[in-house]
Amino acid sequence: MGTTCYFVIVSREDHVLFETDFGSGSKVVDKFNDMLVSAFVTASRMRLMLLHDARNEDGIKAFFQEVYELVLKVQMNPFQDKNATIKIPMFDQRLRLIARKYL
Repeated sequence: MGTTCYFVIVSREDHVLFETDFGSGSKVVDKFNDMLVSAFVTASRMRLMLLHDARNEDGIKAFFQEVYELVLKVQMNPFQDKNATIKIPMFDQRLRLIARKYL
């Protein structure tokens, strides 16, 4: 059975920078109904949150680390506003590849 996941990146000012869901497939910080909530907080207080239905702590930790590196590359772009929604198609494609690899 495949896993169901919802992923969101929130800036320190509480702006949603990116959100997506995966139909296939750190630490669990909460549980919502039958879903688990995992979170990763960066040094700049950006939050990466994942709502998922299967336990895979090592895979989720690796997923967060690779996504964080991807977000840093996007934010180092001088033409990308740090509080703007990430609307780069390649970002979405790369994120889905990372999700397929670890989740």
